[in-house]
Amino acid sequence: MENEGIALTRDQFLDTFGLRDDTIIAKWLGVAATPEAIQRIADAKEELYRDLVRHNGISPEPGVATWLNPASRAGVATSHRVSSAASKH
Repeated sequence: MENEGIALTRDQFLDTFGLRDDTIIAKWLGVAATPEAIQRIADAKEELYRDLVRHNGISPEPGVATWLNPASRAGVATSHRVSSAASKH
């Protein structure tokens, strides 16, 4: 949000966990929130996140891989399979 001239505190950031991007961004932009601005910022955030994961990788929290791999094998929809190497962490 720095690029938008909006400084956020850590508490403001943490208060938005679990909320959708459009809800979060509209709250932070206030009266400046337009559908176009919300989408532009959401797209930029997603691109930054994907670049970060692509370059640094991502590890599941303890227990997540153990739970996801059998669920995926059983046909439960998951966003992706967790590698067996990751499931050993």
